[in-house]
Amino acid sequence: MTPETLVTMVEDAYASWRSYRDSGSVQTRSFSPDGTATRVSERPFCTAFVRPDRFRFECRTEAGKGWNRYIVWARSSLVQTWWDTLSRAQEPQSLDLALAGATGISLGSAHTVAALLMPAEISGPRLNDLAGLELLGERAIDGRDCYQLSGRYPETSPEDHERARTSELQMTGRRFSRPRYSPSSFWIEKDTLLLRRIESRIDFETFRTETRTDYSPEPEVECREEELIFGLQEPIV
Repeated sequence: MTPETLVTMVEDAYASWRSYRDSGSVQTRSFSPDGTATRVSERPFCTAFVRPDRFRFECRTEAGKGWNRYIVWARSSLVQTWWDTLSRAQEPQSLDLALAGATGISLGSAHTVAALLMPAEISGPRLNDLAGLELLGERAIDGRDCYQLSGRYPETSPEDHERARTSELQMTGRRFSRPRYSPSSFWIEKDTLLLRRIESRIDFETFRTETRTDYSPEPEVECREEELIFGLQEPIV
């Protein structure tokens, strides 16, 4: 099987599911030039989706000893977002715009699966935009046999630049410089075609970051009503 065939199979599977939910986290480790780990951050998230028009995504970012929540919610044409930092709900014109606003904050987890589930509604880079695709072999993730796929997103995407800008300012306080992106690795479960893990690396002039996104996905499930409401729910960590 070619890597292009695998990507097509994954995209077809996600686009066909009537419902989907997941939980997971994005972990980012920062390293100094000598390889010393200098910082670790965690951003947990969860998704609930039911066709044709119900969607909820939430991620949390560390804020002192607690968490800031970012929520994207949609039902039919009504779209709402919530960010603890603003302490008020907003109503973007579309789910696409709402998820674009959440992509940088969530380090990509707001966009990746949503774009697979709703390819006609959600813009931005997706698996079939990956360049230099390679099928690297197989590996078990949490006891599940997975394909390991490697590829590179276009470096000019707004998401890439936003992540890089945020990382550089947080770590050094210096003005944004052009980073070097390594190919990302994707682990896709063999039996279900579910995305289980993404790993990526960015090298800056004075440090590097390594990011790992882990998914616990469930397709074709009965999402509970409380998983789909806009309100602030129980913590996901």
